[in-house]
Amino acid sequence: MAAHKPEQGAEKDQGANPGLAAKLNDFLRRNRVAALAVLVTLTVGIVAAAVWSVVTEAADAKAALAVESADASFDAWASAPDASSKAALEETLKGELAALAARYDNRWPGLHAELLLARMSAEAGKWSEAETLYAALARKAPAASHVGPAAYRYAADAAERAGANDRAASLLNEYLEAWEGKVPGAERARLALLRLAEATRDYAAARVQHDILVSRYPDSDWTKLAANRILYLESQGLLD
Repeated sequence: MAAHKPEQGAEKDQGANPGLAAKLNDFLRRNRVAALAVLVTLTVGIVAAAVWSVVTEAADAKAALAVESADASFDAWASAPDASSKAALEETLKGELAALAARYDNRWPGLHAELLLARMSAEAGKWSEAETLYAALARKAPAASHVGPAAYRYAADAAERAGANDRAASLLNEYLEAWEGKVPGAERARLALLRLAEATRDYAAARVQHDILVSRYPDSDWTKLAANRILYLESQGLLD
């Protein structure tokens, strides 16, 4: 019986169509230098990303520990049992906070340190000094930080406690110009402006703040308080 011979065309087809693995091996042999370069580049990129992630996480952890340490030092100073104990802790605390502020500047740990420095002045009743520190912090804080709005309000409160109602009003207006509609607190600031105007007998300015509150925040409790103040002024014949 004659052996079956493959068709002539079949041999030609099989030789002309190697498998995928064979094609890949042939490509890698011919381009092994380029392939190695791509592999090295990918490896270096992955390692660099991993290192960056580790370094960033370590930096964040270090910053968090620094803030916790500053908070603990502040609490120890604020709760000191007597004046001499407080005085003994004060310079060390100021140095720790100043170093933290200098190291981190406009980043969260630095802003937090400056906030605590201003609070130290407020706790000591040094209201003009506290106002200055709070106001400087409010103006330097980045727009994405919540420290700015709070520092403005603290600065205005410190100015009022220092008896500088004009500066308090200026700080509240500055706060409203920068932050109204972006963060909560505008209603309270406008009521504060109404009270300051009342304290300086500028009753027309008090009415302006009341009208803004009614227009923009009709359902706010601060608006209700403002309405009560205007009713009182009207009852005293100070407003028409």
